[in-house]
Amino acid sequence: MTRSLIVAALVVGLSACGTIEAAETTVPPRTSETDVATTTLTPTTTLTPTTTPAPTTTLTPTTTEAPTTTAAPTTTETPTAVLVPVAVATFTVTNVVDGDTLDLDNGERVRLVGIDAPESGQCGADQATMDLVSMALDKTVTLEPSDEDRDRYGRLLRYVLVDGVDVGGQLLAHGHAIPRYNSTDGYGRHPREAEYAAMSQPAAVVCTPPPTAAPAATPALTPTAPPVSANVFYKNCDAVRAAGAAPIHPGDPGFQQKFDRDGDGVGCE
Repeated sequence: MTRSLIVAALVVGLSACGTIEAAETTVPPRTSETDVATTTLTPTTTLTPTTTPAPTTTLTPTTTEAPTTTAAPTTTETPTAVLVPVAVATFTVTNVVDGDTLDLDNGERVRLVGIDAPESGQCGADQATMDLVSMALDKTVTLEPSDEDRDRYGRLLRYVLVDGVDVGGQLLAHGHAIPRYNSTDGYGRHPREAEYAAMSQPAAVVCTPPPTAAPAATPALTPTAPPVSANVFYKNCDAVRAAGAAPIHPGDPGFQQKFDRDGDGVGCE
């Protein structure tokens, strides 16, 4: 309504000036001052087409390894050793000293290694010497080294073989020698020590020591009671000891046979 009055007033004013005919312009009234058409604008969403770039394929260069060539192993031929026969020195036994010592035709004296036979004059010495004589005298022998070359007497220390048989080992097996001068009695271990220990046998000769004459029996002394001194008298051993006369012997002043009850010639012990 207010808007209509304003428009009418303007028309009247213009008509009064003679330039515009009066005209009544009617503005349709609004049913309500708040009845205004409300236009709701719906926002329009414009879809912009998205261009998806084509995936880029990156080509990685492939390195192909060249095949490795393995060289065939070189075979070195080992020259075949030619075995040259070694000349074995042999000697002749010219003398047997005893059961473990002999002489050779080259002037050397040989002590058999690792054994010990009875010395001359001892029990079994003759049997051991004869056993070695039967095996080695006038025979050709071969010497084999041991862990030592010579003993303190200058004799060669060797294994002695006759036709490949160890003479020292045979003396052990016959019971005419014993294993000795080895690691069991403070010496070095020689190469055939274990073999000799296995071959050793009990002594073939058992010697009985000569009977020893029993000493002549000493006759028991029968003490004779000396006459009791009239000047000294002891009632008993306590009196002897009190007088400082113990021990008391036959012939001592105041000695009485009763003081020597065991008859050994010493009283009041």
